[in-house]
Amino acid sequence: MSLVFRQSNRVLPELGFPDVAKPWPDSGEKRYPHPGSAIRLRVTTGSESVSYEAEPTSAIGAESRTLTNNPSIAPGVWRWPPPLGLPEIVLRPGVTRLTVEVALVDEPLAGQSARLLIYPPLLFKRPKRDIGWVGLLAYGVYFWPVIAIFQAVWAIVLLVPVTKLPSTTLPHPPPRA
Repeated sequence: MSLVFRQSNRVLPELGFPDVAKPWPDSGEKRYPHPGSAIRLRVTTGSESVSYEAEPTSAIGAESRTLTNNPSIAPGVWRWPPPLGLPEIVLRPGVTRLTVEVALVDEPLAGQSARLLIYPPLLFKRPKRDIGWVGLLAYGVYFWPVIAIFQAVWAIVLLVPVTKLPSTTLPHPPPRA
């Protein structure tokens, strides 16, 4: 999921900057010196409720912020790699009713509007984490030309008639008496 803000002709420091402090990733935490304004959403479906926080923009000049279910341990500091078993909302086939509640927005983003993008579980080039086996099938999509070339070479080798080698006549053994 991500939040997309209105495009602007200037860099918006309230959206944060993508620079990560060193010695990431060896430090065990992802620390942004300029994380931007804090944004926290609570997403609920049925009995499941998950809190999401907005990371800084992924590029300077970008107007979107990715939402993560990895809670920050301090402003602009996230555990890295994210711990396993974090709660998450899994979109099921068909219709999934979601309730999105804005839990926190710091100034100067408070009062601004943003679009919430919810990505489908399966994208064209990469699957989501919970259906990662589909990624193995993607190799077939990318490498089928190579496989087809190898199969064509084998087909040619098997279908081309083998030319007869010239036969040599061996002398007949002497008759037995």
